[in-house]
Amino acid sequence: MNRIKGTTLIKIGTESLITSNGAPNFNIFSRVARGSAEIQEYGHKSLIVSSGAVGFGKALVPESAMEGKSTLAKKQVWASHGQHILIKQWEAAFNEVGFLAAQVLWTSNNLIKRSRRRDAQNFIDAELMLDNSRAVINANDTATTEELKNSDNDRLTGLIIRKIILPKPITLIFVTDVPGVFNKDPKINPDARLIPHIPYEDRHSFCIDTRCGSKKGGSGGMKSKITVGFLLAKFGVTTHIVSVDEPDFISRIMIDREPVGTTIHPRKPSNFKFYEDIRIAIQSFPIFN
Repeated sequence: MNRIKGTTLIKIGTESLITSNGAPNFNIFSRVARGSAEIQEYGHKSLIVSSGAVGFGKALVPESAMEGKSTLAKKQVWASHGQHILIKQWEAAFNEVGFLAAQVLWTSNNLIKRSRRRDAQNFIDAELMLDNSRAVINANDTATTEELKNSDNDRLTGLIIRKIILPKPITLIFVTDVPGVFNKDPKINPDARLIPHIPYEDRHSFCIDTRCGSKKGGSGGMKSKITVGFLLAKFGVTTHIVSVDEPDFISRIMIDREPVGTTIHPRKPSNFKFYEDIRIAIQSFPIFN
């Protein structure tokens, strides 16, 4: 492989991976794996952040069987039953392109606590050296209810980018079941228009609550994706919000540089490089880790 020219995080939601009857949509797993392999030929390493465990588990274990238990406890059970299904799909999909799939279960503490973040950084550094492996990261919902209560994989993706030092430039692709961000909710407004570009400088005037989101089976929704996108834009990260139905969206974005869905553009390069250099220096210094 050529030298690493940047890192692409591909975050895909439950609604994009699951069929109407709760079964895995293997075609989607396969398309993402193929796109991830294609962009590596151009020097772009990628990490997969995948939801889906709770959704797959829910299709196996009926809620009625856990009558009287809290919603959080039920989700933990569903996650435990669905996690092995999720990684098996990714394993099969990446095997098609000659890759291995590495299962990574993290909580926010893996990235926030300094001692644990060092372990996470060491893992990512080693994993990115492998040309035939792809890390598939998911929130460890069975280990702690904190993730189920206060977080989702959209925010976990944002933490990875903010807390882990990755080869730059960094690109984030949110894969969802809607074409992107609209000027108003298209479910109730037939005249809603797709917004192809959102500059970081518009963050204060951009009314997130009026935008469309889909939460068919997941926990993030469009509001979470836009919020994370604006936060990361401050540090020079470009975020794309695209529909899973777009053909070859990964290679079109990363290789052809084609505008697909909605792009949240990063802060104009004035002071963010200075602050980013300071952030990396602090994280690299032993006393702060």
